[in-house]
Amino acid sequence: MKRTLFMLWCCLVFSATVTAQIRLESWRSHSSMNTATDITIDAEGNYWVSTIGGVFRFSPQDGAIEEFRNIDALSSMDCSTIAYDPQSKNIYIGSSNGDIDIYTSQGSWNRITDIRFAKNLTKKKINQFLFANNVVFVAGDFGFIDYSYSGAPGTYAQRIGIFPQQTEVKQMLVWNDSLVVVTPQGIAITALNNTSFGNPMTWRSITANQGLLNNDCHSATIIRDSLFIGHSKGISVYKNGIARVRYNTKQAEEFDNIITIDNNGDNIVMSKIFTIEQLDKGIIAQPTFHEFAKHKTIIANSTVMLFTFFTQNGGIGIQKDGKQEKFIPIAPFANLFTSLAVDNTGVLWASGDRDRGTGTYILDNGLWKNFNTSTRKDISENGTFKVATFSDGSVWLGSWGGGVTRVLRKDNDYEFTRFTNSNSPLIGLKNAPDFIVTGIVAKDRDNNTWVPAFALGDPGPTLTMINDQGNHKSFFAPLTLPRRTYTDVVIDANDTKWFASRDEDGLGYFNEKNTPDNMNDDVWGVLNTGNSTILDNSPSCLEIDKNGLLWIGTSAGLNVIYNTSNAARQGGKVTVSKLQTISNQVVRDIAVDAVNNKWIATNQGVFVLNEDGSEILATINIQNSPLVDNDVRAIAFDYQSGKVYFGTEKGLSEALTLAVKPLDDFNISVYPQPFHPGIDTELIIEGLGENSGVHIVGIDGRPIRSLSTRSRKTVWDGKDEFGNYVDTGVYVVQGVSATTEKAGAAKISVLKK
Repeated sequence: MKRTLFMLWCCLVFSATVTAQIRLESWRSHSSMNTATDITIDAEGNYWVSTIGGVFRFSPQDGAIEEFRNIDALSSMDCSTIAYDPQSKNIYIGSSNGDIDIYTSQGSWNRITDIRFAKNLTKKKINQFLFANNVVFVAGDFGFIDYSYSGAPGTYAQRIGIFPQQTEVKQMLVWNDSLVVVTPQGIAITALNNTSFGNPMTWRSITANQGLLNNDCHSATIIRDSLFIGHSKGISVYKNGIARVRYNTKQAEEFDNIITIDNNGDNIVMSKIFTIEQLDKGIIAQPTFHEFAKHKTIIANSTVMLFTFFTQNGGIGIQKDGKQEKFIPIAPFANLFTSLAVDNTGVLWASGDRDRGTGTYILDNGLWKNFNTSTRKDISENGTFKVATFSDGSVWLGSWGGGVTRVLRKDNDYEFTRFTNSNSPLIGLKNAPDFIVTGIVAKDRDNNTWVPAFALGDPGPTLTMINDQGNHKSFFAPLTLPRRTYTDVVIDANDTKWFASRDEDGLGYFNEKNTPDNMNDDVWGVLNTGNSTILDNSPSCLEIDKNGLLWIGTSAGLNVIYNTSNAARQGGKVTVSKLQTISNQVVRDIAVDAVNNKWIATNQGVFVLNEDGSEILATINIQNSPLVDNDVRAIAFDYQSGKVYFGTEKGLSEALTLAVKPLDDFNISVYPQPFHPGIDTELIIEGLGENSGVHIVGIDGRPIRSLSTRSRKTVWDGKDEFGNYVDTGVYVVQGVSATTEKAGAAKISVLKK
């Protein structure tokens, strides 16, 4: 399928599932390509690299990198293997979900999906492609299958020799006129021209019973007339029908912890933990500490090329003259996006999971930058798992054990200030007071920053206030909130702090009545399943909308609090309401767009609700859009551009919405000019004020069509009130704000088809 056709299909399908108000366009995918899974070289000498975030092509001649993701027609960005077929000159890409994507020599895309949809296969991951005898052999966790060059499937090898059905195939090789299959059950060999691979009787099985070191074989290589088989603790050799142990840990430690083997012509090359070794030379490549290494040797044009895969610090390297040269696309450090926020300059801030220590990454004007201990000296830890941005330009990073960090822009750089128990009242665990867990922070009307605490019941403040003057204040919960289990906080219009528990302690709230030094008038409370209709005692996320309502995400759906003002009064009753619109959904995040619609991230995609949550305006998932994954962990908006970002564990999706922050005054512009109704999809109208009525009128003032929007931007399809395309002529767009009564206008030149 052509790339252009694929993109058109995505647009058409998605457009049919949403209202015009929620239409999404200009989709982009962002993913890390730091973790490479395989590499191949095409006839022009380009390196094609498969990664868990897509595929990239690297030109060693000029250093150019071209990236391919799901937007470019990849069925999945979690690519497990890649291979170049010299006969067809096509690039074959295998995925963890079983799909095969083929990038043809003509630059088009084809896809084979029968493995993914095969109901009789329990495992789908593809491990290798092998081209031989005019057949494409596909090895995977399901066994292997042969394909003709037309894409027609041949035989699923449900049984390979004596091995169980669907035995995982790690590798395939052609040895003379035989096909060799490497599995965790042993080695199997059959004739390359076998016409019935599914017949176990056509295979010769080689196991420990026949002389191998053990049955767990992970790789093999051919040197002259011998087949060498790699195990984790040694190497076996098979020659002239006889198998025997060639090397093992009893002979030397160098044969321990072997990951894979291949050869550079005459010598075995082994990947081991942290090293790559040649049998007669010892260590020939040693990545930086804590990088897990594997390798692949490719002989191209009689030149032996050793590639090294880096899984932690990322990238892929090539061994040249005893040195390693890394190459990697500029991309986020990891594919994990669990917290997102956009600052007042339009920069996207993102963080990953608390346990994986991926640091913080930003998207600034289309370019990614990664902030972690390996990229900056002023960052002391990588455990960022929550990000928050504010109108004063500050960015705050919550961490799992490293306190909270304030980031301020300084010229063309950023200044990081970390708050811990050494320079603030923040206190961590009883036995480890410097291990301070902080989550999402919030700012009150006086620009004070409020930090929640999580310490599993250990003594310490529930909330800490940090102001711009460096003054700090701690607040300790009364007996109604005995434990410190809170990581998310939001602040409503009455300066009430609402904070969610991560450990079954409900939803807490607090208001110091603007008298932080007088605790006698403080108001505390907690809402849980015992005293309210809240759906879960561990709310997953909180959000205050533009009307001051508190939206609460849980593992069982949504709650909303309409009377948040009652929480600021001693004895005020706070009512928690259930929202029936998307009940029984696992809610990951809640975001409010520029026109107060609610975007709900779930493990089944995104639901867009209207202002009061009574109506689902749209559903967004991988079935109807280019979204990279249905398990959406975070959502963020750029109110000035209308961009929306969806964070997942498989990457980041970006799209453009019609929800743009309205202007204080009108500055209407329209495009395209001239407008061709029926040919141009629609006329874009921008520069509108708050809560606008938009009227299309003739040059003589004759009314044609009336629209309304709360956004800075809307569209007109070129039709009048009766659904007919308007005639050629000059028309006027008039906008009037129902809130401010301000107005604006612009002319349209219309050329009818």
